[in-house]
Amino acid sequence: MVDIIYIVEESKNSKELEMFNYLIEHKESLGKQNRNRNLVVYKVSKNGKVRPADSKVQEIVDLLGTNALPIVLTVKKGSLYSNTELEAMFDGISLQQLIKL
Repeated sequence: MVDIIYIVEESKNSKELEMFNYLIEHKESLGKQNRNRNLVVYKVSKNGKVRPADSKVQEIVDLLGTNALPIVLTVKKGSLYSNTELEAMFDGISLQQLIKL
């Protein structure tokens, strides 16, 4: 299972964030396999404070700085990414072709 965490500026809005919030609000429509995913949005104020408060996310923001926002984290528990999942993260890359090189 993969959890997805968005860390965004409090004052920013985008179509991507709107879609992610829609997914959060309609998780039951994601199907049985995806329903158990944790989808979370953390908002960061101008002074760098994370809301809702989370010490681990605050550490990430403190380390990377607010200029690095937005940040998206995926957390996969219990297994590593499959070749297919890795390929989906990299545009135009075929791992089978890379391995043959």
